[in-house]
Amino acid sequence: MTEESMAFWTLTAGIATAVGTLGLVGGAAWAGWVATSSLRHLRKDSAAQTRPYVYPVLAPGLWGAPCWDLQIRNTGKTAARDLTIFLDGWPESDDLITLGLRRLFEKPQIVPPGVSIRVFWRTGLPKGVKTATGPLSEKVNGILGDATLTFTYRGEDPAEPTYTDVYVLSVDHIAAITPMPTSGPDPTSSLGAEAKSIHKMLQRIVSGLGELKR
Repeated sequence: MTEESMAFWTLTAGIATAVGTLGLVGGAAWAGWVATSSLRHLRKDSAAQTRPYVYPVLAPGLWGAPCWDLQIRNTGKTAARDLTIFLDGWPESDDLITLGLRRLFEKPQIVPPGVSIRVFWRTGLPKGVKTATGPLSEKVNGILGDATLTFTYRGEDPAEPTYTDVYVLSVDHIAAITPMPTSGPDPTSSLGAEAKSIHKMLQRIVSGLGELKR
């Protein structure tokens, strides 16, 4: 074998070795990228499954019609911390309910998983509105009309981001189609004063038990 041939094959072997080395480095880099991407997705999925999920629900009030309650629920797997609520739609003048809601919304709350906070949202009916399930009241306390609520909170892990969710609530949009727990027949016309009082009390209990499951 001539010196030229030996030099050629030596050069060819060097090039092949370099190409093979680059292939190994590229393969290792690709495997590392895939592993990093998979780990990132696993962490994201784990965070989504274990994070708190807090949202509001309007429900017929435990005091009975025409009252409405606000429930703040956490259906996530961990506690929601530093929960504050910004409400866009406060009435022009405050009453006992709106003052209480302001204090609740502005002070950071902790809502454990599977727990809800239930408070008054509105009592009474607007003037001129009639109902078959409750007395007509011209005095309305609480939130009347549409309200936009912005929930801001964080989870247990300090590395988690701050969660912000926006909801629009309106009693007027759901009142006519929201089922109410039955209070049973009304035989009060044939009862004495004491029996009527007991019957009304039992009706309240039945209604309250029905609402507790909401």
